[in-house]
Amino acid sequence: MEYNSNLIYVRGPTTITYISSCMDITVPGAYALTNDINYTSACPTCPCIDIQANNVTLNGKRYVIRD
Repeated sequence: MEYNSNLIYVRGPTTITYISSCMDITVPGAYALTNDINYTSACPTCPCIDIQANNVTLNGKRYVIRD
């Protein structure tokens, strides 16, 4: 177990994908928010971040997603 400076505990080498807006996550891996996200969409029932892959870690880092 290694300690990453972004306060995410990871096993082995891991790349973190940073998220600053709504998106679909279709690839396994580690993801982290970089800021609060204000969700506005023509589709009010659609998710802001749609996780479509297995083995995904999402770190909110104390940020929020608002609608």
